[in-house]
Amino acid sequence: MGFQHYDGGVIADQATGRPLMSQTVEIFDEETDAPIQAYREGQPVRLVTGAHGLIGQFQTEDSTRRVRMEVGPVRLRQWSQEMVDAAADASGSISAALEQVEVARSEAAAIVPRMEQIEAMAGLAPGEVTDAQTANLITRADTSTRDALNAATVQVVNSPAEQMLYVTPRGKDTNDGLTLSTAKQTLAGAVQALGGKPGVIHLGVGTFPVTGTIPLPSGTLIQGVGRNIGASLINFTGTGVMFRANPGTRSYNQKFQDVLLNGPGKTSATTALDLADVSQARLDGVTIGSFGTGIHHRSQVLGGAVYNTVTDALINSCGTGVRFDKDGSNGSRWFGVKFGACDIAVDIMDSNQNNWLACQFELNGTAFRIDATLAGLSDNNSFAYCRFERNTAPWHIGSANVRDTVIDRPAFFGPLGTPVDLGQRTQINASAPLLPPPGSQRVTLTRNGDFTLGNGEEIVLMNASGTTATLPAATTVKPGRTYTVKNISPSTTTPVHVATDGGTIDGSASVDLARWQSGVYMSDGTNWLTI
Repeated sequence: MGFQHYDGGVIADQATGRPLMSQTVEIFDEETDAPIQAYREGQPVRLVTGAHGLIGQFQTEDSTRRVRMEVGPVRLRQWSQEMVDAAADASGSISAALEQVEVARSEAAAIVPRMEQIEAMAGLAPGEVTDAQTANLITRADTSTRDALNAATVQVVNSPAEQMLYVTPRGKDTNDGLTLSTAKQTLAGAVQALGGKPGVIHLGVGTFPVTGTIPLPSGTLIQGVGRNIGASLINFTGTGVMFRANPGTRSYNQKFQDVLLNGPGKTSATTALDLADVSQARLDGVTIGSFGTGIHHRSQVLGGAVYNTVTDALINSCGTGVRFDKDGSNGSRWFGVKFGACDIAVDIMDSNQNNWLACQFELNGTAFRIDATLAGLSDNNSFAYCRFERNTAPWHIGSANVRDTVIDRPAFFGPLGTPVDLGQRTQINASAPLLPPPGSQRVTLTRNGDFTLGNGEEIVLMNASGTTATLPAATTVKPGRTYTVKNISPSTTTPVHVATDGGTIDGSASVDLARWQSGVYMSDGTNWLTI
């Protein structure tokens, strides 16, 4: 029995856009409306959406040409990803596909006219069929044309450049790895068998020891059956890097899904995954624990490591969860990732426009740290709707070279710690007013220059004499909203000034604070009062 393979994705309510969590996903044959069994690793499974509406990759029997997924009122229709992508390749570059597959050459004369017929039906010149048009072309083609297209698809999917290998603890590296019954035993053996070409490595249930560095060619997917201990666990007992591509050379599309990567300890000189000069890598449902560094982003060639994506992952008990070096990558995306018990969860040096959405930072030394060797090298990094819980410091923005950091709608639970923000134009967009939950600390910032307070701040420590802390206009905040400003500068003669964007402070335009003095200012809806 053969299988069609489908990528995972997020299922959301079409009206509200909210992810549908912990929902059963039913699959139907779109042509016959019959229910279909889903599989993983050749075993029947029940598909259920995860905590962020995610479902992982799955398979159906290859006799099914088109599927429909239903989650309550949500209906999703898509062609088999393999068939659509391969059909588009065959349509646009059929000669190249036939050159890859020796056995298909003898059928080229019969297939090519059919492809030209399909293109003509769409009013396109030869070779102009696009991915978006492919499904429509298949629907309009007659039966014999569709059969010819399927024949070409099978050849492309089964091309030696897209091998699928199986690895189980009871396998043997002398096996070919092409089936579960002839599985290989080690990841190193499977990667070696790929010969530097793209491929899928399916890990069975069990522990897979790794003692040295395993190379990751472009297009490699390592697919497990679960990320909990006892499922698909990759255990590293060596030193240095466990997985890396080829630093100094661009590579693309390395993927990990539903696996656990376990290291020898957070103080060890180890890295789980080195993404040097890797772009468009993807990690889904991955747990990384007990490494010196969990994921290392860096770029030794210009623009060599961009647009990598991590979703629904856990990075736990690492010295540094994620590191961006000063030759760092840009534009990475992090969705629903939890960072726990790391010395530094996210450490950014010279990396722009990375985004964290709905992530959680808990029990870390520092949740995220950002610095830059020059202005413009660590700009526009953002953390939106993230939860900060019991970290020693929620963030540390280390210099004025860091610009335009965005902390949007943060949620604080338990002791907050003391944030440090020495950057320029940091935006903290919190719910107004930002009131700490019971048992938590208030939001405190240390500033070395003039500063205008917003909704995200409560206590500001002014560390430079002669500088000004500016309160927002009293009419723009709710009555009763308070701010605290304290002068901690070393000067005993030059005060810190407190001003306002609108209204007065105790009837004056501004007030001064001598060294070690502090003031608590409350809005009455029109002006500010010292209390």
